[in-house]
Amino acid sequence: GTSYTFNLTEEERNILRNNTTLGVRDVMFYVRTTTGGANIHSISTKKFTVVETENTKPSVSMSVTVNNGNLPSTFSGMYIQGKSRLKIDLTAVGKYNAGIKSFSAFANLSGYFSMLVAPFPNNTSATFNTDVITQSGNSTIEGGATDTRGFTGSASKTISVLEYSKPLVVPVGNESAILCYRSDGNGKRVGGSTSVWVKAKRSYYSLTGKNACTFEWRRRLATETWSDSAHPWRTLVAKTTTTTNEYNALLTGSNEAVFELNKSYAIQIRAKDDVGEYDIKEFEIPTQDVALHLGNGGKKVSIGTYCNDFNNETFYSAWDSYFAKDVYIKGNKMGEFLLERGTKAINGVTWTYRKYLSGDVMCEAVIKMEGCIDITVFTGQDYSYKALTLPFEFDGMPKIILTGISTAGKDVYGNIAYSVRDYTSTGFNIQQTCKASVKEAWVSVLIIGKLK
Repeated sequence: GTSYTFNLTEEERNILRNNTTLGVRDVMFYVRTTTGGANIHSISTKKFTVVETENTKPSVSMSVTVNNGNLPSTFSGMYIQGKSRLKIDLTAVGKYNAGIKSFSAFANLSGYFSMLVAPFPNNTSATFNTDVITQSGNSTIEGGATDTRGFTGSASKTISVLEYSKPLVVPVGNESAILCYRSDGNGKRVGGSTSVWVKAKRSYYSLTGKNACTFEWRRRLATETWSDSAHPWRTLVAKTTTTTNEYNALLTGSNEAVFELNKSYAIQIRAKDDVGEYDIKEFEIPTQDVALHLGNGGKKVSIGTYCNDFNNETFYSAWDSYFAKDVYIKGNKMGEFLLERGTKAINGVTWTYRKYLSGDVMCEAVIKMEGCIDITVFTGQDYSYKALTLPFEFDGMPKIILTGISTAGKDVYGNIAYSVRDYTSTGFNIQQTCKASVKEAWVSVLIIGKLK
């Protein structure tokens, strides 16, 4: 004959497949025949190709198990950001008697990226343990196995990771800071109060309702050190409360909520969740007097007492203040600046006054005079007196200026004359001299002097 067909056995086929790396190799065929006692042979090389299909790739199965360490059983089976680790189990079977050369696992979990290779020839399984998951949301886990021919099979699983970070004690609403200070019952800063006001909020992740968070406080004297037994935690907002996470009131709790004025304290506020994480903020509660206090996030300064965040002052001093150098405001020296203005009533006379930084004071009043008012028939001169008490104690005799006026605001000079008589350190008399009949006579008094 001129042709012959050779059929490879299954064992021969497996040998050929298993020695064909990455699906292609050259195969040499050697053919020999005997004619007339002589051996005749021929060699032919052919390219042998194994096509990579699902029929040739190894079969891979994968299971992903979450490892939450020592977290409470409440969170069993939950994938939690920053807490959970993964255990990836891979099993693979090669096709047509191919062996398994290596396994790999890939997890893209925000910062966790790893190609894990286990070079275990002819093994059928491998296990990988990941680092802590650092990303929340959906993430795909991919596992693979490579056989001895170089073909790779794979499996994947998508997991959903819950967002989580530790609980926090934070300011309420638009406040720039957590508030903790001596106060009255309305939230106003009062340095002389034995009560303390707290305005703070707890912030935490509920983890689909499985996580809860305590909101607590405790205190100690400034001279003590913290001890769980000596300084137990007390509730601000109950752990089971879901309607609010805020506390904006006085601290309560029998004697523990009384802060003596002559003692300074430290207060801690804590938010602690069932995962076991917590946040603590600590505050100092000084004695009634405090040398320097910053309020409103450092935008207010108070000396000798606490800042009052409810008033508009940006600087306040409860103590006498002395400056070794001149003080300037907007480039102007304060020597002649007005320090105080107001009214002061003494013996039925109301004085309007202005006090200046230089020590000068200016006082004004309008006095109704008696004695020559409503004169219908007048001859000669008439005298009357009005005794006045000085509104302040002056250093020496101040300057006193008298001006006569009528109810119509007209100058009555020429008809009535005024002069100062009988001046003492506490008062003086005004003498009124009538030269004509004038109704409703008044006198305007201006006093300028330096305070004693």
